[in-house]
Amino acid sequence: MGSVTLSFTPLVLKVWTYNPNNTTDTVPVNDTITLELVSSLSGSYTIDTAGADFATIQDAVDALQNFGVCNAVTFLLGNANFNENIEIGPIAGTSFINTVTFKTDPNNAAMANQSYSASSAATNYLWKFND
Repeated sequence: MGSVTLSFTPLVLKVWTYNPNNTTDTVPVNDTITLELVSSLSGSYTIDTAGADFATIQDAVDALQNFGVCNAVTFLLGNANFNENIEIGPIAGTSFINTVTFKTDPNNAAMANQSYSASSAATNYLWKFND
């Protein structure tokens, strides 16, 4: 069958049967399964408004929540003003070794800035961690 390198772009895997037990299937509606395969995050990624792996911190958090991690992950924040509040829940694959870190990209002269003007007490936070 070979091997495939996975990325954030889903790879569709479709598997079906044909003549199970060497006979015509009388109920063919349950013969096919389709899966979308994606890679977990691993390594360093950039977050910036242009030319980065992710445009916003929320985009990066969404990827964490959807794909999990399979190694330590570091997000390097570009020289940008991020006007967003972030809510983050459990991340599949994290551990004492497989950590997730957000920090300013050391290649930028200026520090990244995050701010958010809450419209209510319920959204008055920059980062909210859920179990």
